[in-house]
Amino acid sequence: MPFRHLYLCLIISFFAATSPVLADSPRVMVISGLQAPPYVMLDEKGKATGILVDLITQGLQPLNIQPVFKISNWARAFEEAKQGRADAIIPTIKSEDRETFFIFPAEPLTRLQMAFMKHPDAEIAFTGDLDSLTRYRIGKIRKARVSPTFDEAVSQQQLQIEERTSFGLLALAVARNRLDLFAGDELMGLWGAAENGVLDEVETITPYLAEVPVYMAIGKSSIFANESELISQALAEAKNHQDFRSSLAGYEKLLRKEFFDNLIKHTSH
Repeated sequence: MPFRHLYLCLIISFFAATSPVLADSPRVMVISGLQAPPYVMLDEKGKATGILVDLITQGLQPLNIQPVFKISNWARAFEEAKQGRADAIIPTIKSEDRETFFIFPAEPLTRLQMAFMKHPDAEIAFTGDLDSLTRYRIGKIRKARVSPTFDEAVSQQQLQIEERTSFGLLALAVARNRLDLFAGDELMGLWGAAENGVLDEVETITPYLAEVPVYMAIGKSSIFANESELISQALAEAKNHQDFRSSLAGYEKLLRKEFFDNLIKHTSH
């Protein structure tokens, strides 16, 4: 009986090692993330989609890695990755405290363009001096960072700040004259406006506040930790692939403007 059991185990091991199906089965990478449309979001069926989701899915394919996205809020996504229940987290900025738990590659996924946005009819000038905006009602995403100078001004209560939970609500507030400005990533602001039918009632003010690199950070306890730079290189190469550029065109339709050539430039910086 023991011999028959050993023989059976050897047969199973042989087929597991030689079977093309089993040998080519992709490795699963669990990626936690927060909703940040159009970079990361859920469709009507609850499936992860978005610019960075497409990029990661296409970029990992040559490495035979299958991403599985777990999209929730920031606190839950961070804890999932921190505790090792997820291999990586998106999108995240690099900080000293986060480097305790995660590996940040040299190349970011993209760079957020932080800016103020206003109604096209509003005569608001901004030269880079935040003191010139103290009389305006300024919106921002609750608990979100924007730029070092802006965040410091907010903490010192130098600006009139009102917080919202989404860029859609910020765009609607500007369109309805409930806010004079809002601050945040330009693309997320435009996307929120487009989804709420007020794209023509929101425009960007220059100069930009900051350019913020964001990453897919891999947990130090993940089985993929030693492949961080290899994965980063694969994602960088995917940015210029025709499949990724084609997927960008679908997002571009909603915004009704040529925005993504600039986005690709930022991701390839």
